[in-house]
Amino acid sequence: MKKSQVLAALALAFALGLGVIAPVASTYATVVNYPADQDVTELQKNLDKEVKTSNKAYNQLENVTAYEGLYTDVESITKGLEDAGKTMLDLYNTGKWNGVNGREYVNGDSEKFNDRLYETSKANDYTALYRYHLDTDSKKVYDYLKSGRTLAQATLNQLPELAEVTDVKTAYNNVKALYDAANNNKATLTGNYIAAGSSATVQSATNELQSVINFTEMWLGKYSSTYATIGGFTPANYADARLKTIDKKASEDMQKSDAWKKGTPEEQFNMFLTVAKKTPKFNVIKPLVEAKKNFDKINFNGGEAVDYDKAVEYVAAFNAAIKNYRDGKAPVNPDGTGDGTNKPDDEKDPSAPDTGILSNTEASASTTLAMVAGIATALTAAGAGVVAYRNARRANK
Repeated sequence: MKKSQVLAALALAFALGLGVIAPVASTYATVVNYPADQDVTELQKNLDKEVKTSNKAYNQLENVTAYEGLYTDVESITKGLEDAGKTMLDLYNTGKWNGVNGREYVNGDSEKFNDRLYETSKANDYTALYRYHLDTDSKKVYDYLKSGRTLAQATLNQLPELAEVTDVKTAYNNVKALYDAANNNKATLTGNYIAAGSSATVQSATNELQSVINFTEMWLGKYSSTYATIGGFTPANYADARLKTIDKKASEDMQKSDAWKKGTPEEQFNMFLTVAKKTPKFNVIKPLVEAKKNFDKINFNGGEAVDYDKAVEYVAAFNAAIKNYRDGKAPVNPDGTGDGTNKPDDEKDPSAPDTGILSNTEASASTTLAMVAGIATALTAAGAGVVAYRNARRANK
């Protein structure tokens, strides 16, 4: 036998005897760094059993798939509303329309209209050309008023200005109020005032109002398109999907309400969030979703290797989250574990999956036996290695 064969025989003998082998492949994923003083095969067998038990318990949970979807919807909508709000606030406070700051631009036209609106007959620094809303001293009628129109019909209102704001709801209310006021004044002007001939002031005012209307229409249009869908779906789409599966009555009542029918898409999305978060198990779905993310690292083949201690931790946390979901109790600990009660372990639900893979007496006993068996196997293999070495030398002579 050649020297290389002798070395190979030694290596094989000691490898088999001393347990210097690669980690046993899991049924689910690659688990590494098992305790050196314990039987790897037995630990792997127990871990696989625990994973199967956890999967079975999870698959038996009521409406769990729908709740996971609802939780995803709520997270997506919350983020979408946040992004949309930033877009619309920036557009309102600093956005550029027609090459200038939009809010300042429309405020300028509002101020020009309001300045003319409040001229008086005693303010002679303006010529009659600019006095479309001026009472005469003698007749108390507006200049350029059409025949047969009354002062009440011809009353024009001051336009509100757009102050800087910090929330999109106030921004929307401000723009909508300005839009309505400008349209009302424009209708009053065109319906009650003479705009032809020497009445250029009426036309100037109409132009200023139209500029305000154009700006507010652009902002409101952008608002509508920005909030029309989130993630490609409308508020009604979300309501008719997972929410309706979980609580059909809540979904239908929400969509039948006046607040929903009259509300903007933004308001409808916020209504959806409120109703979704009030469903029976929404407060316990997030810990389950988070625990499942870690559990799935060992639940499927592929991906990163997981240390044995971490794998045990992931299974235990997933089992606790399963129990909390089933019981409808939020976890009591910051790390998401616990079952929402202060009961001692011997009073907890015996039907819950066992979370102590190696924490009980039986496991400790089996571990001790495995250690003894391992030592015996190592000694036997070491003797076999010596015999193999001697035989190899004889054959080489």
